[in-house]
Amino acid sequence: MTSMSVWVRSRTALSMAALLALAACGGGGGDSASTGGTPSTVAVSGVASKGLLLNAVVTAYAVKADGTKGDKLASVTTSATDGSYTLTGLPSGALVLLEVTPQAGTQMVDEATNSTLNLNAASPFTLRAAVNLDATGTTSAQITPFTNMAVTLAEANGGLKPDVVAASNGSVSAFAGISILTDKPTFANVGGDVVATNAAGAKLAALSALASDSALGCNAADQLSRVACVVTKLADSTTSDDVATALNSLPTSDISIADPVEQAKATAPVTTPPTTVTVVAGAQTAIQEAKTLIASVRATATALSNQSDTTSLAARVQAVADASRGVAQPLDDSTMTLLTALSEAITAHEDPATGLNFQLDSGVWWNGQPVSSGCRYFTDNTYVNAAPARTAYLGCRVIQRVGYASGQNFVVYHRLGVTDGGAAGYTVHTKLARAPITLAPMTPPALGVETSLSGVAPRILTVISDQNSLTATGELAPGAESSWDTGSEEVVVLGSHQKVAITLSEVAGATATRYNLSGDVSVYQDAAVQSRVSLKSGSYIEEENVAGPTQPKAANLILEAQLKTGYKIGGTLVLSNFEQTATHNGPKNAVLNGYLTDMTGSAKLFDGTLTLIMPTDTGLNWDVKLDGTLVTTGANTLTVNLTALQPTLGEVTVTGRYTQGATTFLLTLLSSEATPANDRLSLTTTAGGVGFVAQRSDTVVPIKKGATVLGQFNVDSSRLVYADGTYEQF
Repeated sequence: MTSMSVWVRSRTALSMAALLALAACGGGGGDSASTGGTPSTVAVSGVASKGLLLNAVVTAYAVKADGTKGDKLASVTTSATDGSYTLTGLPSGALVLLEVTPQAGTQMVDEATNSTLNLNAASPFTLRAAVNLDATGTTSAQITPFTNMAVTLAEANGGLKPDVVAASNGSVSAFAGISILTDKPTFANVGGDVVATNAAGAKLAALSALASDSALGCNAADQLSRVACVVTKLADSTTSDDVATALNSLPTSDISIADPVEQAKATAPVTTPPTTVTVVAGAQTAIQEAKTLIASVRATATALSNQSDTTSLAARVQAVADASRGVAQPLDDSTMTLLTALSEAITAHEDPATGLNFQLDSGVWWNGQPVSSGCRYFTDNTYVNAAPARTAYLGCRVIQRVGYASGQNFVVYHRLGVTDGGAAGYTVHTKLARAPITLAPMTPPALGVETSLSGVAPRILTVISDQNSLTATGELAPGAESSWDTGSEEVVVLGSHQKVAITLSEVAGATATRYNLSGDVSVYQDAAVQSRVSLKSGSYIEEENVAGPTQPKAANLILEAQLKTGYKIGGTLVLSNFEQTATHNGPKNAVLNGYLTDMTGSAKLFDGTLTLIMPTDTGLNWDVKLDGTLVTTGANTLTVNLTALQPTLGEVTVTGRYTQGATTFLLTLLSSEATPANDRLSLTTTAGGVGFVAQRSDTVVPIKKGATVLGQFNVDSSRLVYADGTYEQF
């Protein structure tokens, strides 16, 4: 069964495929168009049967504007084994008339008598079908007594015109209980008997049985003439009621079909035969639009969300997500804090008025109490003994996080040991550490025994300072981030160390200080590179000029980042609305104007603007916006303008539009974990207004243009039947 819904679960950049994941599965036996460029010619295929007509001639004719038979377009001989045919080179989107006629060597497999009837060119037997060809691909068209009935009905109601033919095929399909054009009749030989194996075959077998029924007055000496008589009476509006009555009088005990749906269709009585049809102007054009809509949805779904296809966007995004799991990201929040603290410490050291110890702007607040970063001077580069005067050795503690685990508060911080080497620059030792912390009102925080999180030996960096700028090359201790599990906070160390080659300059303003950044940062796990980022000129971080611990105010990073797996992200990343609370540490708003690639590092997944907004600090509600192109394989690139909102946990809304080729679709999705029965998907073309609204609780979903129903999708059978009698199986 196919679900016409989209479930959006992730709030990360990797959720972009899910925004368009319109669930669908591959179809078969139906009337389905491809989504490539429109060819000048198309094909039609099916079987000729009343039973199967072997070695018969199928001819396609054009139809004149007045609804009458036109010039011959093509012809072909049916298969000698199963009555199948394929006609190619037909005009795209045209209405054609198909005729089956006998020739020397033609045979009919008769189910009623279990015999093969021989025909020739003079045999009085012809079947017809009228079909509106699809704009692309191959259209399904069986040619049977029922399609012959539909042609006669169309001729009596205005002629063979697209809308009339669509209505006539639909009316006869409703009468017969099958899709007369797309339900291919199938048979099997069981113990020497020809047995129908689906509903379409059973309906034709019933017509054969009527050839021996005296109620219709078909009393010719030979079976072929009697069959031809039944076909004629079925098509004739003055006698079709008699045929319907006779069909419903036939016993059904000898029908045995494995598929319960087909069995039910086979045994269902036929309805009153149609003698007139309701023709809706433009209906056939609208039906073609509906088919184009569904074909596009299916192609888009396959290209985006088919996980079994490694070329689909979903599979490629998932591959990136899988490979990225557990990989340390470059330039995390703690590393940015460390670099700005280093710049601030060196700037303070170069000011002769700076005292023996001083606070840094970085730090955190915990329950209204500041836990500040700070520096002091030491006697040597062991940074153990405090100095009574300013020296060349400055030691700093850069607070990154205060947390709570196992009944104890703890603090995570970087240690900085800065040695002033004069003209040779500064040598900087860094370590990442953790320690218990006691916090009490009106009392300075007290730290317990320190535990190193980055090994015994510090990482060493060389810094050259020039007025308000510095250049750093060498290694830094790793960054850190927090994770929560059942109310306890744990520290995640991001790799073993970092290699940097970066330039940072400080520009003080009236209300904020800007730190301009450029260069490269790589995260390592021992000898293996985990990730890297290159910052271009124009990148910066801003901090507000306020007393006490500060948070970044904004960041503008012009970058290209790459994970060890090959995945890249590039462009301008703007971060804003920073905060530090018990549940959130970092920016609440992020906008990337750039691109994301797949594992190759060169093939793009997305190119445009990706926005992530978290209105509250809980992380349970968020907005994700995509405005750009999703680059798919095997389908047209999609231009998207979509917004996904999670106002509360488990409640997701996706709205906007996307364009595939020349067609633009309006999309609305509502998904609720609390009330899944109310999940709803709406998709409509902007040009033609063809679309559908599907709710999870629906058993039938109509495809409409305004108030006109163009088709209906049956959830139980996973079949979409159009108003012209054709269908698609999902």
